[in-house]
Amino acid sequence: ELSAESQKFGVNSEGLMEVEKVKSAVGVQKTQAPKPETGKCPNCDKDITLDQMKKIFPDCKDETKLKSVMEAYNKYMSKFQMNTCWNKAHFFAQTRIEAGTSLHIKDEGLNYSVKRLIEGDRYKGKNWVKGDPIEKTGGYYLDGEFKSRPFSYFDTHKEDANKYGRKDLNKANDNGIQKANQEMIANLVYDDKNRPAKAKLGNTKHGDGWRYRGRGFIQLTGRNNYTAASKYTEKYANIEIISDEGANKVGTSAEVAMLACMGYWVTDERTIQKKANGEKNVNLISKLIGTDVDWKGKKKSFDEITSILFKVNECIYGKKNNDTEKGDKNQYDINVDTFEVKKITTKSDSNDYEYNIYKSGQKIKTYTIQKNSHNLLPFPETGPNWGRFGTRDKAGDNWVNEKVCAALLGFFYSLPLNKYSKALYFNDISANDGRNIGHAGHNIAGNDVDIRYPGSTNGVQTLWRDAMKTYKNEEAFIKELENILDVAVKWKFIKNYAYKKEIKNTTGKATSVHQDHFHIGYR
Repeated sequence: ELSAESQKFGVNSEGLMEVEKVKSAVGVQKTQAPKPETGKCPNCDKDITLDQMKKIFPDCKDETKLKSVMEAYNKYMSKFQMNTCWNKAHFFAQTRIEAGTSLHIKDEGLNYSVKRLIEGDRYKGKNWVKGDPIEKTGGYYLDGEFKSRPFSYFDTHKEDANKYGRKDLNKANDNGIQKANQEMIANLVYDDKNRPAKAKLGNTKHGDGWRYRGRGFIQLTGRNNYTAASKYTEKYANIEIISDEGANKVGTSAEVAMLACMGYWVTDERTIQKKANGEKNVNLISKLIGTDVDWKGKKKSFDEITSILFKVNECIYGKKNNDTEKGDKNQYDINVDTFEVKKITTKSDSNDYEYNIYKSGQKIKTYTIQKNSHNLLPFPETGPNWGRFGTRDKAGDNWVNEKVCAALLGFFYSLPLNKYSKALYFNDISANDGRNIGHAGHNIAGNDVDIRYPGSTNGVQTLWRDAMKTYKNEEAFIKELENILDVAVKWKFIKNYAYKKEIKNTTGKATSVHQDHFHIGYR
């Protein structure tokens, strides 16, 4: 669970599972997977200027800070592969909202009152109730703006809140009776043993909660995140952020805060430096960042400020990635190692589509599928790790558009490389003419897919409670599901639903219609 003032980032395991290569009917081809063509955009490698920084962060009056951030990005952008117009525009649109227009370097404070920790508190009020030094109870406002409790830990540990929370006497924050022990609060609420499985931060050693509290421009939090970012700050800048001294610099040094932010951007779980190029869907980038901080503001910052400053519409890189050559067929290449799809050639008068799956630089499978008169393609009903469940609608219900076909193939083929080697079973997508076949969430023809929960078969209906029984407990079952959804997000399936609330990489809402399947939506 996260504090009200900060957004916490979860880092998934980096472990990969080796699987047997899937061979096509004609055998494994030794063709190398094509690398993305970056082109020679005259603007991509240009240094960011102080004038641009001032326009992005107009309320930052500290020119030294602006220069430190600017110089750090300019110095290391090529090493982090962030030296493109698109990366600059997306990165600074995100940072502008996360750090504010004053470019605030965050160092999370946990100066909470006892009342705030237990039930929530008010501030900036006019009617103050004086604290009682004899009873050792803190004062509080009767009116003013309400702030809810930041952590659920103290719901069942009120004695810890009373022991470590702040107790004021004559006015707010006077510490007249007791100062808040911020270090103890952090060590309690951010310790993995006090957190649910889906919210663990990797804090397993004594003092990790305080040591790896939220810092930097995007409030990097937890040992897992610091470790993942440090892998790249050490590799490219020879700066570590794991030690006490190194971690503290994330909250005090503009240069280190910027490097930590760049390290987070390129971690193996995100690889935003690749996904940002040519990408106009700002919500997809926000999803990869992993917070719910003002997505509308981030989109507005990109659309109205950073995309203009960094001239993304003129960027040759973006054009080369979006444009395809004319050829004798419609061809997509899918790289399951990097979660990348690229349309190689297009033939407008042809209904034939070729999808090539690449793994470890080798073509491992080719699918040739024909598009119908409604511009939809029938997704293969079976594959090496997928099949169908349920009944079939008239004229079929497995019709997808061409982009979703590529993404869905990539999704299934990449699952064994990301710790899920069992089969999944899908059913309804769209009818052959794109009509809605009775699903409120399938409003875009060929973009939404129903899939049975892990642990299910393709036989009789398997409800959440039944699929869960194939795992040690519900926690293990949810962990498996969240891993599958994490892979789906990397293929741009970002409008996702599940039966229970607060499942990562879904809308977070409980939806009773999804008792026997989850839903992934390409956007």
